[in-house]
Amino acid sequence: SIFAVATAVIAVNPSVPVTNLKELVAYIKANPGKLSYGSAGTGSNSHLAGEMFKHLAGGLDMVHVPYRSGGAAVTDLLANQIPVATPHITSQVLALHTSGKIRILAVCAKQRLEGAPNLPTAGEEGMPDLIATTFNGIFAPAGTPTDIIARIADFAARCDH
Repeated sequence: SIFAVATAVIAVNPSVPVTNLKELVAYIKANPGKLSYGSAGTGSNSHLAGEMFKHLAGGLDMVHVPYRSGGAAVTDLLANQIPVATPHITSQVLALHTSGKIRILAVCAKQRLEGAPNLPTAGEEGMPDLIATTFNGIFAPAGTPTDIIARIADFAARCDH
C-alpha cells in the first residue's frame, strides 16, 4: 500500500530574476550554459524532474549538479551556490519559500498540493507533462497473516496521500 507521496518542485534562489516557470525558461534560454540546477543525486527523482524540465522546455542548456541529498542541494540553493534546485517539497522547503529564502516556482504534480495550495503546478505554468512524484509503500511477503495485512491496510488508509 502507498502511504506517502513526495513531489518535486522547481525552486530558485531569490537572486534569480524570475517569478514563474515561463520566466525561468526564458531566463535560461537567454543565458545558455550559465545556470545549473541541483538535485538529490544522479538518478534520483529530483534529478529526473530537472532533466524532464529541461526536455519539456525545448532542451534547456543548464548543468546538472548532483548532491548526496536533496537537503544538501537546498543548502547550496540558499547560499546561492546554485541558482536552481529540484528538491522534494518538505515542511522545511515550504518554510524556506514562505520566508522568502527560496522561491518555489511550481510543484511537479497533477494538482495543487493540499499543504501548499498557493503554489501552482507545472501544468498551470504551461508544462502539463512535468509530473515528478515518488511514493513510499509498505510491502509484505506472501503468506503474511491476514490480521497483519489488515493492520497495515488500516494504517495506510489513515495516511494522508
